Amino acid sequence: MPRPVLTAIRFRPAVAIARIGDSPSPLEAFTWGEDPRIFGAGKTVIVPRASFEVLPDGSLEPYMPGSIRFKDGRAVRPVCPFLELAAEVDRGFGRLSVEPLTGSLLNAAGISPAQVSFEVLAANRKAERRTGDPACRFESRLFVEGNHHERVALRAWSHVTSGEPLVLRERPVPLGYLQVIRPSLRISQVRDLCFDTLRVRFTPATGEVYGPPGAAESRTVGSRGAHVIVPPENRILNPAATWSRYDFHTAPAPRPGDTYDGESDLDQDALSWGVVDDTCDVRITVTVATPTQPLNAVARVFVGPPDFAPDRRPFYSIADDLADRDPASLQKRIRDATPREWHDAVTDLFRRISETTSLINVERQRFRHIDINRQREFSNPTGFPEIGEKTMTAADRIQCAPLLSDTALAAIRPAGANANDSPTLPRAEYAKIRHDQLAEPEILLRILLENRQRVREILRPPFARTSELPAGPRSLTPFTLRDPRVPRSYAYDMRMPPYLRDGDFAPLSLTRLQWELLFRDYTAGDETAEADFAEAVYRQLNASRRARKLRARRQPKAGA
Repeated sequence: MPRPVLTAIRFRPAVAIARIGDSPSPLEAFTWGEDPRIFGAGKTVIVPRASFEVLPDGSLEPYMPGSIRFKDGRAVRPVCPFLELAAEVDRGFGRLSVEPLTGSLLNAAGISPAQVSFEVLAANRKAERRTGDPACRFESRLFVEGNHHERVALRAWSHVTSGEPLVLRERPVPLGYLQVIRPSLRISQVRDLCFDTLRVRFTPATGEVYGPPGAAESRTVGSRGAHVIVPPENRILNPAATWSRYDFHTAPAPRPGDTYDGESDLDQDALSWGVVDDTCDVRITVTVATPTQPLNAVARVFVGPPDFAPDRRPFYSIADDLADRDPASLQKRIRDATPREWHDAVTDLFRRISETTSLINVERQRFRHIDINRQREFSNPTGFPEIGEKTMTAADRIQCAPLLSDTALAAIRPAGANANDSPTLPRAEYAKIRHDQLAEPEILLRILLENRQRVREILRPPFARTSELPAGPRSLTPFTLRDPRVPRSYAYDMRMPPYLRDGDFAPLSLTRLQWELLFRDYTAGDETAEADFAEAVYRQLNASRRARKLRARRQPKAGA
């Protein structure tokens, strides 16, 4: 057999999410599943998956957790992703294959673990982005050899030669750890998991905040008293740094501009306290020095806060967002979707919407965004939904048609003689009830197939792509894709999803893929084709219903 030749390498996954936590025990692996004991729209449940324990020598021990614990007392368990390596391998005879990059494969290719290296850059650039001052970013730079299997700490400071550094080298901010996992042949395969694969594990920081010595106490509007901004032991930042004097009223501010400590402080008057946290973005570059040429691969890890509701799936994910970056692929996916794929995609979307709705206080969001609309002095063209006090009321209309149904109006009627029997938050309660109904495939698909115009009325259109925009701003209708140059595109109204904002402070919408999937032109004006498509979808619905019913019958009863 000829010696295998590595022609390319890659990380799996290339993008990972880590979540901060102050427990020493990492969160175990789990996935989302459907509770088979519930007939109809099964609820999402947490399903444990095979997990790894990192042993003292850096190798792995597999186990299957009986349950998933998110906290140890008050301490939150961090999410610490593994990133595996794969290789494109030429084994001769014109054959190329992609397979895990293992210690055995390295040895067969004549490469030692010492010829594998990892370069790590972990950085927090939030303060730099606001101030425009490079001295306000802090980062950790590491080089780890592939045969070094101890955890390596990521300690960050401001790597600058001019200006006032925010984080001093002698008082760095910890951003977590990186560990190169030791490949092991002790157990070759357990539960389809390969332990000889080259892996790294990133462990995020614990969720601390840091500030200059003056970041001690603060008073905000509505607070009962002063609260501690930064613990005394974490007041280690440079008070002379630009970030400690930042004010979004006088400096160019990215949106949203009011998300920093000091903006709402009664004494600071929008002046920053100079506070930062220990989240970061991480870039990991691996290099394998093969006999012919060095091979490289890059992975990224995004560090964020703990998941507020891990058993509730968001309706708008990173995967959904990335899908919108490839218009050609998007159009093909819409055009080629079979009735079964369409059925599965839209029912899953509305189940995720239902789960998101269960976390939202619609009343609070409505009041907040009425005030935002007022502050930004939006005008509202005729035919568009209301953006003031009349939003989500009987007076709210779209092109003269009422936006709220009679059932919704009855649910949110003003409290009267039966006030004690009415929910405290009628809009929020009704939204949960209604979206739970739409999570039932029978109800949802009937509405989507038989009331497409009604669905179009109550959904907010996404923004058009740049290539779809005319040379100048155009007059919009409530049903056209939004134009970012038209101010009304940024006004909040009750169209779904109601009163939620995107990352740029604009009203949130479905992704373009989700939007076009719902309004797919599967008929092209052909009534026969429309009937055939609807019939095929209903056949798929009946098949799915029978399968769920069968799973529910097979599931043991509670207490059995």
